Amino acid sequence: MATISAVKAIEDGKLDIAMRISLEKMMTEATGRQPLQRVYLWAASNKTTTQQYQPPIDGPDVAGACPVLPDNEELVPVEINTKQYLEVGIIFGNEPDKYVAKGQSRDKQREQEKKQRGTLRRDTSAMRVFIPVTEHCVTQAKFYVGCRPREGRLFPRIIPISQIFFYAEFWDGVDVKLPAKKRLTEVIKACKQHAALNQAASNGTQLGQQDLDQLLRSIRQTLTLEIRVMILRLFLNDLPLRGKAHYEVDPQEGELSVSAKQVRYAYVDEDGITAFMMHPLAKNTDILRDLLLAMKYRFAFHFRTTHGIPSFSARLRTLFHGPHKLPRVDVRIDLLSPRNPAVDSLCSWNLLDMAHGYTEGIRQTIQDGMRHLQCLIDHPNIEKVGVSVMLWRPWRDYRELHGVTKLLRTEKVELEVMVDPSAWAEIPDKELHIGLTVASIKGLSLQLQSTITSDQARTLCSFGCRGFRTDFTREW
Repeated sequence: MATISAVKAIEDGKLDIAMRISLEKMMTEATGRQPLQRVYLWAASNKTTTQQYQPPIDGPDVAGACPVLPDNEELVPVEINTKQYLEVGIIFGNEPDKYVAKGQSRDKQREQEKKQRGTLRRDTSAMRVFIPVTEHCVTQAKFYVGCRPREGRLFPRIIPISQIFFYAEFWDGVDVKLPAKKRLTEVIKACKQHAALNQAASNGTQLGQQDLDQLLRSIRQTLTLEIRVMILRLFLNDLPLRGKAHYEVDPQEGELSVSAKQVRYAYVDEDGITAFMMHPLAKNTDILRDLLLAMKYRFAFHFRTTHGIPSFSARLRTLFHGPHKLPRVDVRIDLLSPRNPAVDSLCSWNLLDMAHGYTEGIRQTIQDGMRHLQCLIDHPNIEKVGVSVMLWRPWRDYRELHGVTKLLRTEKVELEVMVDPSAWAEIPDKELHIGLTVASIKGLSLQLQSTITSDQARTLCSFGCRGFRTDFTREW
């Protein structure tokens, strides 16, 4: 089993060594890799596939190269069409059998050649390997390589165990001097245990939910809050850690600046469900409430679409009601997402007869998002809501943007604004427009607004810009 320290992200990929059962070694060269990473691969009706990996059809040179680290899409489930897997290692993508022993199990010449090769550098065709995540520890296991990338996610294909370079966390505690068959047994056992959501079943005894609830009540009664919180934080090890750059406007100077920090995100689907809440331990109301109370400021619930917010808010109402208060909850909401191709036209810098975004119905789109968010902000037992707004596309009707986001400037909300600067690439003086976007949402004004000349104003209006001279510190 991996030690607690093994859950830290890999700082130097050249020191992160993956190893076959035959003891052939390869550097992962995956700096930033999160050990015991769980991802979501494509799956028909959430089932595993029976298709075998075939390099001439599925290999990286034919079907597309696979990322060294998981794309953001891999971390987010899609209802029905995906299944969760645990990442366990890598293989040669083009020649999976390369250096795999054939014939006699012990061959002096082969051992000498392996010794001369030493630890291999990561192969350019290397592909990541997975095992399905299961409710309980299973008796048999199959391994899959991720291939044929599509829409930021991989398709699984079955591969032989002999081809896999297993990550170091699955070798933890395994004596490499053991015979190959015993090494194989121990490594596979580690993979199956880490892939099991309920590892208590690894001895063949499955705990029922009633037994689990009784156990959890006992834990809460006998352990201090500090120890419970320490245990609960382990739930968050699977949450992706991402850099976040948000924009600030100095209310005194009117200057735009950028701040950065790292945040763990728990992705929430359209039904208001996030993966770690489905963990058997988190299904206990008291334990889940403890977790949410302890984790303020430490992670944010990420909504790719705001449609899941009302259901999510309803779930929080079942946890926090009466005397139970939640001091703070942090959320990130994506607005004008590139997932909606209808908003791509917003990036263009074209002459317009009407306000920018009018024909695309952008006001209604953002208004709908604010209506969904209102459900969470109005929650009577949540005292503070941290909201990070990610605006993926520009909307240059700043007067409307200011008005429709009024909800974000209430006393209960602590607001951050993020944008994707590349979406502003076609816009002249994009720093001004990014600044106007942030200022209009936050209800502040830019010093640059006072320097816009009449000629500049006429030009901006001809391109659909509105409200760029507005004093955003006023509400109307």
